Amino acid sequence: MIYAFADAVPPGKTDDARRFFAELLSARRSEYEEIARRCGATEEWYWLQSGPDADLIVVASNSGQEAFDAIMANPQTEFDRWLRGRIEEVFGFDAATRQGIRNEFLGSLRA
Repeated sequence: MIYAFADAVPPGKTDDARRFFAELLSARRSEYEEIARRCGATEEWYWLQSGPDADLIVVASNSGQEAFDAIMANPQTEFDRWLRGRIEEVFGFDAATRQGIRNEFLGSLRA
């Protein structure tokens, strides 16, 4: 199942968000791949959507977020704790209590 969500980037944090994803996908890539495997994700996609009122981070994954939410609620490794802290620092929400926030799937199209 593909899952996607968008979160507002707090004002003044857009460059931090860019650096965060750059670090995840380069210097900390192997650790990030490991947490993805634990979550059952084999592909994820990330976009920064700039808008007049706020910038958004848009994330899509080929797995649901339940396993990731469980890891953030109870981090087991140094990387889990680092990731939760960085999410909280950059995006301004408590990653440990984010469970249950879901979007509504409206459909898909394959032409």
